Order: sequence, then structure tokens, then C-alpha cells
Amino acid sequence: MEGSVGYRGVFGVSFFLLLVLCKIPAQELQSSNGMKQYCVPRLLAEWNALYGDRGSMLASGKTVLDAQSFVGMVQAVEQSNRNMTGGHVINATDDTVKSNELMHIRKAVLSVGSTVYCWGDIHGDISSLLSAITYLREQQIIDDQLRIVQPNTYIVSCGDFVDRGEHGAEVLYLLCLLKQQNPDNVFLVRGNHEEVELNTRYGFYKECCEKFSPAGVNDLFSKVLISFYASLPVALYVGIERERRVFDFIQFCHGGLEFYDLRSLLAHPDKRAVEMIRSLNRSTVCVDALGCAVSRYYHVNKSAITAIADTVTTPSSTNIGFMWSDFNAGYRYKNQKIVPTDSTVTYYTPSRGFMFGRHLTEALATTIGGEARIVSIIRAHQHNASMPQLVSQAAMPNRSIYKLFSQDSPQVTVITTVLTTGYAPGRGFVKIEFPSADSGTWTLQGLWQARGDSSVWEAHQKNTFAAWYNPVG
Repeated sequence: MEGSVGYRGVFGVSFFLLLVLCKIPAQELQSSNGMKQYCVPRLLAEWNALYGDRGSMLASGKTVLDAQSFVGMVQAVEQSNRNMTGGHVINATDDTVKSNELMHIRKAVLSVGSTVYCWGDIHGDISSLLSAITYLREQQIIDDQLRIVQPNTYIVSCGDFVDRGEHGAEVLYLLCLLKQQNPDNVFLVRGNHEEVELNTRYGFYKECCEKFSPAGVNDLFSKVLISFYASLPVALYVGIERERRVFDFIQFCHGGLEFYDLRSLLAHPDKRAVEMIRSLNRSTVCVDALGCAVSRYYHVNKSAITAIADTVTTPSSTNIGFMWSDFNAGYRYKNQKIVPTDSTVTYYTPSRGFMFGRHLTEALATTIGGEARIVSIIRAHQHNASMPQLVSQAAMPNRSIYKLFSQDSPQVTVITTVLTTGYAPGRGFVKIEFPSADSGTWTLQGLWQARGDSSVWEAHQKNTFAAWYNPVG
């Protein structure tokens, strides 16, 4: 199939990376085609000993990961993603589903009382991912095979698995293993660093050259990873069915909002529907949301008005808001300085995209889904060193989990969660408890762990926000 490889079977591999620098024979099992698979409990024990907070970390450029197993695992999950199991595909034919050019968004309607754990921005920090997995195992949410054993429980990883850190290959393998063990309950959402060009600039390409055979790395990126990245959704919409209708959704993504009409996806009767994104008509969607031309809406600055007014845009991994957008926290960068801003205003910069203000965030979240409403956006991305200062309304400052707009905008809550310790004094992820049959609220709780302390995960006070939104009529 054009533009991709690895459709010759679940563990089919179209080329072989030849060498790894370290091997642990006790962990290896042989699959039917001779490719190594790992015994999951032993892998977790060995990796915790090597990569955990108290582990004897391997030197940079070393790995215990077998190259063939890495490629095979990535291709297996890609094939599963492209099968679109159980989901009707909107705007696509068989060929476009398998294309590396089109991006897509997904929907998942869950049972009442479901729980979702979500983290973002791992950035090759294998010790943080192992710590989060250890917590889930200790809470008996997953078992030692990485299978989710708690009923109606799901895990969402909001992108940026690789780059910046030294163990992107291990992080990606472990996330794919988690997905493979729980194909219907684990969602891997694409971030802006799930993009080959960024990988060459921010470390993942160099990491793979050091860990695997350099002769095979070009194929790894130009064939295997580019196809894997394209198989990941750029946004996931999770809702709860009540009285056979779904009104409220949480948007899980890496970046933020995009001017995209969600009505077809969110209203579709298929609970696992998928929609291919063929074009972005930002101006039309914005007029529908605001009820007027964007130039007449004073909460959008001139640069954003110009960007919105552009002609129909072909979406790509370098311009789509689901992967790139930020939110206005009351501060922004200007001339390499942090300056206060009006948090209601939406800005645009060519290098970063839209920074959505509170007013436009609320307008879009409550209109682009038609009868359905986006009650919360759970995302990552906005994690730089000045984040505690940028997020002036942070409910949980300095702890890798930040809440925006909740005080001034009861219509939508924006949560930023960062798992890596590279940009914060600790690691964090969130637990979202969906409404039960007799409850009218979602419950969100932050889980935080201090850097270097793998023994304690601190649970923040629970936050609630209204559910069961009922449109007029």
C-alpha cells in the first residue's frame, strides 16, 4: 500500500535494523517468525532497575531494546490503528484511511461511571512513564502484563512521546505495548513532535542513530515512523451516553482548539466513529461560532484575524491547531520577555499558531459540535520553563498540572498536564471520573509526584464541573 510499510501481518517487518548495543537474553521470547518479543513482567522489572528513579541508568546511546522488536511493535500498533476497528470512517475511502497525508480525529462514547487516566509530554522520559505505570499497577488498575483490569477504565497519552529526552525509543515501545495489550482502552494521540522533521531537530533521530544500526535509521523514519505517526488521531472526543443521546464531550489533544466543524463526528450514531480531515475552512467555522465576521469580534487581534481569514487550508502536521495551538493564560512572550495580556484575546504567531483567549475558546467549544458541547479540553504542549508564571489562574501551580479559565468561564475548563520532569519540579497526570447514572458532574483529580521521589504520588483535591448539558429545545 502506497506510502506505508508493514501490512504483511501483525509483526511483519519490511527491513531489519541490524544491531543493538545491549541484550538481555532472559527477557527474550521467540515469536513464530523469529523476531524477539519480551516477557512483559520481566521487561518492566529490568527497565525499572535500569531506568527508574533509583535505577542504574544506561549511558546515553545505550539500550536494552531489540531493534527488530521496536520496529515490529510500532508497525503492529500502526496496523491496528489503520484498521479503525469498530468505527465508521467519515470523509474517507479505503485508500484515504491508509494515507500518510490525511489526519483524523476520533470519538469514543463510554459507559456511565467510566474513568480515564491522561498524561502528556513524556519527551523520552522513561523513568516518568515507568513511575506512572507503577502507580497504576499498585492501584490494581493494570496488571503485570500491562492489561487494564479495572472495568470501564481507559488511558489517554496526549502526544510528544519522543524528542528532548534520551529514551524516546523505550517510551514509544512501552506506550505501543500498553496499546497492544489494551487496543480498545488505550488511546495514543498525536503531538507536534510526532513528526519526522522535528525528530531530526530535537533529538529522536540522533538517539536512534546511536542506539540502532545507522544504516537502517533513514528507513525507520522515512517509512516506518512517518506511517505510524499518520495513523495516530490528532484529537479524541470522549463522551457519555445518557438516554441514548450524548451532549457532553471532553476533547483530548496535544495542542488545543482548531476551527473545525465537529457536528458530523459527534452526532454520528457510531460510538467509535472516525473522521478524516480533508480541509480547514477556518473563516466559515469562526463565523458560525461567533455569529458575525471575525473582523467584527473584538476579542481576536489583527494577526489572528488575518490567519482565520485565509482561504481554505490543507491541514498538515505543521499547521493544525489540534497539535499546535496554545491558550492565553494572561501572559505571553513578546521580544523574548514575558508580558501580561488580556486573557480574553486570541493571538496568532506563524511559528506557533493560535493562542486562544477565553472568549473564543468558550464560543468554539459550545458551538462547533452542534448540539454537543465540549465541556473540557485535556491537553499538554504548553510546558516551557516559565509555565508557572504564564498560567496565572493555575489551580495547582508548579506541579505539572495547570487549570485555565475555570473561574471566569464556567462553560469550558482547560487542563494542561505534563508527565516529564524536564520542565517542572515534578511529574503529573490526571484522573477523570465520568458521571455515574445518578450524578450530574464530571470529577477531575490531579496526581503529582516530586522529581526523584518514586515512592509517593500525591492526589490533589478533586475538581468538579457540570455535565448533562441540555440545549434549548
